[in-house]
Amino acid sequence: MQAIPRMIEEIKFKLDKISDFWTHYLWDYQKCRNEINFDKDDIKTTSFGNLMSYLGDTLEVIENNTETDNFQSAFSYHIGLLQAIYIQQDLILELLRIFGCKISKGQLYEDGDYSINRNLRNELVGHPIRKIRIEHNGKRIEVLKSSVLMDIHSNSNEIAYSRYHIDNNYSFEKLSYKIEDIINRHYSFLKTYIEEVIKKCKKILKRFKKRVENLQKVLKAQAFEDIVKLTAVDFEKIFNSYYIYEPEHLLESFRRRNEHKRYQNNVDQFLTDLNSWLDETLEEFEYAFKKRIFESTMTETKETLFKNFTENDFTLVNKMVQTDVKIKVSYHYELGKLGHKRSYSDFQFFGGLLRDKCKKNKEVLAEINHMEKNLKNDLEYHSSLKLIRKILNEE
Repeated sequence: MQAIPRMIEEIKFKLDKISDFWTHYLWDYQKCRNEINFDKDDIKTTSFGNLMSYLGDTLEVIENNTETDNFQSAFSYHIGLLQAIYIQQDLILELLRIFGCKISKGQLYEDGDYSINRNLRNELVGHPIRKIRIEHNGKRIEVLKSSVLMDIHSNSNEIAYSRYHIDNNYSFEKLSYKIEDIINRHYSFLKTYIEEVIKKCKKILKRFKKRVENLQKVLKAQAFEDIVKLTAVDFEKIFNSYYIYEPEHLLESFRRRNEHKRYQNNVDQFLTDLNSWLDETLEEFEYAFKKRIFESTMTETKETLFKNFTENDFTLVNKMVQTDVKIKVSYHYELGKLGHKRSYSDFQFFGGLLRDKCKKNKEVLAEINHMEKNLKNDLEYHSSLKLIRKILNEE
């Protein structure tokens, strides 16, 4: 039984990989979502998070076995253990369905790691007295199928019970199952089918990586309108990063690029950001392949080392404080406040602060005035704000 904590940690490690994949790829990219059963309303809400939390919580029930010969304590643990296993089997089946793994409940029943434990739970917890309907003299009648009773000699290491079953002509049977065998079977079940989900994650991730690589290759050769369309298909996450990166705003900016530099700036900044995002995403894939999704074994947790200040560090800080250093003017606060939807009075206040700092910068003042005239127009307002950020080097 000493190996159980290690088993639990292995399962948690694998579940974390699935959660990471959901958070970093499925949630952000439609192309990835198209490869699973994501388009149901219940999945779009919190059901996946609930499912994963329930799996984690019920693992604690399986692990929480205290050595005891007390029948009542052992009985409570047995009921909790079998019910937790039953719940996890259902949750794994739902996880397989969500990820489109094409494994049915009938196929699971063919696996002894699933069926033995499930039948044991149904017999002892779900239906300790079971009845079935049979044909008798031309009529369907209800008869006893089985009846069970927990044995008082059950303990924390073994489930023992008596059974009377129709298949055995209701003769007395004494059955027993070792807790270690039950848990080992369930661990094997979890490991097998969680790995099926991870295999599906790997396939999706490999295909998505290929699309991102192709998108990066064609950017230099495509017209801007086509770049926006291709990005909408394969890399739509960037559109949510800034107001003016919505496709209609980008296309409008491109059409008006010769009208004012703020519109050309939108186009230039989008292309710069898109290339940077693609580079970072491809770098992230390398981490995902090695660690997040593709790493097959759990490594030991290592303590994080923190560097403490030494006496020399404090001496250096004191010298820096005493040095007459010219501090660069920051516009971060005002620009941050102006970046959110605000009332006219809010704009007057924070826009006024920025005006005071930029009294001699006619270009910035002109863009602030343009923002003031277009508080309700996202494209105009945020185009000016983005140009101001560029002028002031506050990107």
